[in-house]
Amino acid sequence: MRAILRQATLDDIASVAGVSRVTVSRVLNESPDVKEITRQKVQMAIDALSQQPFTKPSSDEFKPRRNLLVLLYSSTQSHTSLSFIQSAMQTARKQGFELHIEDVSFWSCQDASSITHWCIEQRARGVVLLPPFSESEEAMQHLAQYGISVVHVEPKEASEYCPHVSVDHHQAGYSLTKRLLNQGMRHIEFIESSPMNAKNRLFYLGHLDAVRQQPISALSRHLPSAEFLNANGDYQRAECLLSGDSWPDALICQTYGQVLAAIHTADKFNIVIPEQLKVIYLSEELELPIQDDRIIQVCSPFRSLAAGAVDLLVKRVRHKLNRHDYAQSFEPQILTPQQELLQ
Repeated sequence: MRAILRQATLDDIASVAGVSRVTVSRVLNESPDVKEITRQKVQMAIDALSQQPFTKPSSDEFKPRRNLLVLLYSSTQSHTSLSFIQSAMQTARKQGFELHIEDVSFWSCQDASSITHWCIEQRARGVVLLPPFSESEEAMQHLAQYGISVVHVEPKEASEYCPHVSVDHHQAGYSLTKRLLNQGMRHIEFIESSPMNAKNRLFYLGHLDAVRQQPISALSRHLPSAEFLNANGDYQRAECLLSGDSWPDALICQTYGQVLAAIHTADKFNIVIPEQLKVIYLSEELELPIQDDRIIQVCSPFRSLAAGAVDLLVKRVRHKLNRHDYAQSFEPQILTPQQELLQ
């Protein structure tokens, strides 16, 4: 057995310092609202814990707690909504498991070894890894040595040896575009954003697969290609698309800035949203920064994704998961208060 320095968590620091987890977070974020004496207590707790050794057991000696699962994420490196966490906890509870949620943003080290050591210390039976940790093959291998089951959430490259859940952005682009086409729309613009992230690229490819099957305007077959559209800001792009007598039936926006520009420009040219123009937003958030019931929002199915990940993990630890069930995908939600727009 090899002694290493243990990876202290926010709960560990809060317990030793005699303060709340929120206070520890404020100290680590250098908030000015924390008293100096409290700041010193937290720092002393961190110093004490950083020197406390943790003896890593061998794989034969490791005994996990029967019904303990953990979920690891970083609030500074990935978008994890409250609804995702709530759904994961509810699903685990229904299955008779306890789920510990850990934000590793404040860990001094976030590598594969630190993740493994923490899971061993917690005696976890299984772990859900969110990006960027779901990209780590090394973490999966380390955890597997101790028989700790792993499920990845939205890995960039899925492993055939590890269960994972993901969002089918390609199918979402295809389904949404087909709905618009079925309503008689023949001019659909997908506003370019540079660089385009991987999720939006898949959505766009699905969009293309749908429009290629219809005899529609050539403008909806490609991203705006003119240098003027690519070189200027959101408002200039929106004005180019909406000025004149023939504007698109629908605008698909990749950023909220593009959404605001579309709304502002439509108002300027007396184009009524959504009756004369559908504005669609590919969002990472569950709610818009500013609510507007005219906007159609496409976002990740947070609750379904979380429930699917925990269900896979429970099956894995119970040895009831078949290899053909390792990959599960979910289509993004299409949210609008005026649901009849896309029926």
